[in-house]
Amino acid sequence: MILLSIHGMTRPSCVNHVKRVLEEVEGVIKVEVSYEYSAAGITVNHGTTVADLIQSVCALGYTASPVGGTENDSVQHVVIIGSGSAAFACAIKAADGGAKVTMIEAADVVGGCCVNVGCVPSKILIRAAQLSQQQRSNPFVGLENHTPVLSRALLAEQQSARVDELRGAKYQYILDTNPALTLLKGWATFKDKNTLIVTNNAGDKQEILADKFLIATGST
Repeated sequence: MILLSIHGMTRPSCVNHVKRVLEEVEGVIKVEVSYEYSAAGITVNHGTTVADLIQSVCALGYTASPVGGTENDSVQHVVIIGSGSAAFACAIKAADGGAKVTMIEAADVVGGCCVNVGCVPSKILIRAAQLSQQQRSNPFVGLENHTPVLSRALLAEQQSARVDELRGAKYQYILDTNPALTLLKGWATFKDKNTLIVTNNAGDKQEILADKFLIATGST
């Protein structure tokens, strides 16, 4: 049996969440989770590692470590509030340095201002407007000016498609392919210097313990 210390269970219902995700790890035979002792006992087949179990727990936003400190004692947990370009740059750098990174985002999508509502969508419309104006009035005597035919619906559709494409390629893909990065949805507030309380849209709260924090929330 593998014994894990589980940090971040703030209510008895957390036990069911941890138990369910551990049971889904390949090779797990039986799971027992204690809210009182903040621990889990996992019976596994040969080949299932402690790292596999810890990764599944951390994917929920909790932290876990082997009882007795046999593995991953030196791994730092870095929490980043925000998921924009600065947040992702720092997350990648921290993961490359061996840290486990939890990113916290309150919005429905990752990527922050630039890709979702700032640089990318605005530049698409600005460029379209520029080309429209050049059709109305251009400096070449050999080119006849004419009134452009505009479809706001088609422009909006192209704009949304480009935003979705870049968000997926430059942000979501990194989350999906880097096992050191975990995304947790909700609003973060500090409880103390090493603890965050994250509240999701349903009002559920959980505590996140970390060694280092980065606030990367842009202008907010």
